[in-house]
Amino acid sequence: MKYAFLRNFPYSPGLWGALLLAAVIGWASFYNLANYPVLWWDEAIFSETAANLAQHGRYAFTVQSPDQLLDLDYRISAGPAVILPVAFAYHLLGVGLVQGRLVAGIFLSLTFLAFFLGSRRLFGTAVAFLAVVLVLVGTDVIYWGRSVLGDVPALGLFLFSLWLIIRGLEEEDCTWSLFLGGVFLGLAFDAKEFYGLAFLPPLVALARRDWGAWRHLARNLLVFLLGLSLPLLFYLALKALILGGLRPAVMHFLEQKALLCHEFFTPLTIGRVYGENFRYLLTHPLFLIALLGCLWLWRRDRLTPGRTLWLGNLLLWTLVYFTAVFWHRFALPALFLAAPLAAYLICWVLARLTAEIPPRSLTWVSAGLLVGFFTWLTPVCGLDYMSTIFHHQDHPPTRLVEYLRNRITMQDTYLGLIDKTFGKEVLAAVQEMERDVTGLPMIEKLAQAMFGNGR
Repeated sequence: MKYAFLRNFPYSPGLWGALLLAAVIGWASFYNLANYPVLWWDEAIFSETAANLAQHGRYAFTVQSPDQLLDLDYRISAGPAVILPVAFAYHLLGVGLVQGRLVAGIFLSLTFLAFFLGSRRLFGTAVAFLAVVLVLVGTDVIYWGRSVLGDVPALGLFLFSLWLIIRGLEEEDCTWSLFLGGVFLGLAFDAKEFYGLAFLPPLVALARRDWGAWRHLARNLLVFLLGLSLPLLFYLALKALILGGLRPAVMHFLEQKALLCHEFFTPLTIGRVYGENFRYLLTHPLFLIALLGCLWLWRRDRLTPGRTLWLGNLLLWTLVYFTAVFWHRFALPALFLAAPLAAYLICWVLARLTAEIPPRSLTWVSAGLLVGFFTWLTPVCGLDYMSTIFHHQDHPPTRLVEYLRNRITMQDTYLGLIDKTFGKEVLAAVQEMERDVTGLPMIEKLAQAMFGNGR
């Protein structure tokens, strides 16, 4: 029979659910990149830096005009783990918004994969799938992950690191996992220096496990720190090569962190607490259920070394966000780490509620209870973002033309109102500059317009 092979194809609901979830994540990562999200300041800085690297061979930001580039400008807060892949995409595919966002979409998809692997390692496949659904529909990771930014790529690299380190903790003779975990953690720092303190929980976990076996502890720490140091040394060497020496590279790091203190390892260095962050995180259903999940694990004495490391990171990133600038994307590490704990508790509750239900009805009843849970979780911002991705079709150049047309009309209206109201009291008028008045050339141009031949 022509289609006889289909008889042997597995028809497990779990398999089809996993394939559907993977398809949704792929669609959400790559569909309609040209139109959504709207390009904004940070993405423009990082994209332009990658474009300058691809076109001019300079890791630089355009400061005043296309021929005035500033190498390693302080505003370039995303590191080479983001800039270099985007520059490579520009080199292969040409410079453009979609080409850069294709790299962002790949990072976003890999972030979900790393999250699934780590969650499955600790809590099993069912909990891992539910955790992925929770972060997909319950956080704004889709919005931030589709742009050329450092946050989601760094989160994905951190989650790969966490998965590998957990393997190294829970398996005998798994030094390669510790080494690769250190490498991925270093790459997370190279993407966003926000992740600088993430090396502390693995050190504590290794010390707790191997305390007393000093040679074994020293070997594992050495392997982990060696892997961690490689990306960091590469980043330092890149800065030294661009700036002309090791001392300028170190000074650049310190000066940049003085200007962008929330990027210096973590926002803990800001030295203040934001009430908005407490309110956002402590009223988020995902985080609240995770706290109950933590309590349940502790009471049932099911804290393996891997789970303890996961909880340590959750505590760290919760404290980080409490002192972070109020951006929802800074809460993503804490919410991702909370999701498997929430999913674990939800799965346990579902198992208790459906214990007496016949197997034929079990799937539908469980699905109905999950739908009820997500209804309670509303508004599920992930679904709102996916709806916007599907419907948002205004092309950026079209919006730019419309903006300029409306702005010129608005300016004509208010200039006429000024002339009518003040008349001869207006002593001088200067045309709008083509960009911000920063730098000596633009100040000179403005001075010429104000005090030179222009009126």
